[in-house]
Amino acid sequence: MPQNRNVLPLPYLENVERVLAIELLTAAQALDYRRPLRPGRGVERAHETVRETIAHREADYLLEDDIDQSLAFVRGEELLGPVADELEPLG
Repeated sequence: MPQNRNVLPLPYLENVERVLAIELLTAAQALDYRRPLRPGRGVERAHETVRETIAHREADYLLEDDIDQSLAFVRGEELLGPVADELEPLG
């Protein structure tokens, strides 16, 4: 029996990242449609950061480019920095 059975293979992690990227896109679209209501400060800052890179879409289009840009947010820290700056320290 392999000793590394508790370690997820890389393709599983890549799929999870891709799902999170799609969720980030759909959340941004949903927030656009909820205007003039405003979310909390951290969510609003995350939304602004995403919209600086990925535009709101009204019509059907090929999602691949937007998913790739959203995936960069999931894998990097470009989204975390502005949100952390907006919020007070939790500890």
